[in-house]
Amino acid sequence: MKKISSVVCLLFLVLPLIISCQSNSSDWMEYRVDNYGNVYSYKKGNIDKNNGNYIVQVFYKTVYSEKGREKYLQERREKKYSTEGYDKLSHTVYSTEVDCKKQEIKLLSVVESYADGEKLFSWSNDKPEWINTIPGSEGETVLKLNCE
Repeated sequence: MKKISSVVCLLFLVLPLIISCQSNSSDWMEYRVDNYGNVYSYKKGNIDKNNGNYIVQVFYKTVYSEKGREKYLQERREKKYSTEGYDKLSHTVYSTEVDCKKQEIKLLSVVESYADGEKLFSWSNDKPEWINTIPGSEGETVLKLNCE
């Protein structure tokens, strides 16, 4: 009887964690896979429609395939950037704001992480500026997906 009640108690403790992990991962909406097998997804944050604004906070993520990670490493080497630890890079998350009315975007931060969530690199934009989206760019894609 003690074993059954222990299992039931454990189930009630663990089940909410499993459910919350599943719901958080499903918040990401996959929108494309590139030629290297990298998977691109996004999720919306806050939406500001006050005072005539239509500004959406958007997070978008690149999950690297083995081929995609190798290409990224090659690009970093060509630019003489550090590659230490990048052989285990799992994903990059970009935090942005999108102005749906003006068709502009600003980059707030970038975080590159390992599969276990440990940060490899992070950068915050101290003075983010609005920029026009470039036709055919990832920014334009994110804008279109979030401003419909």
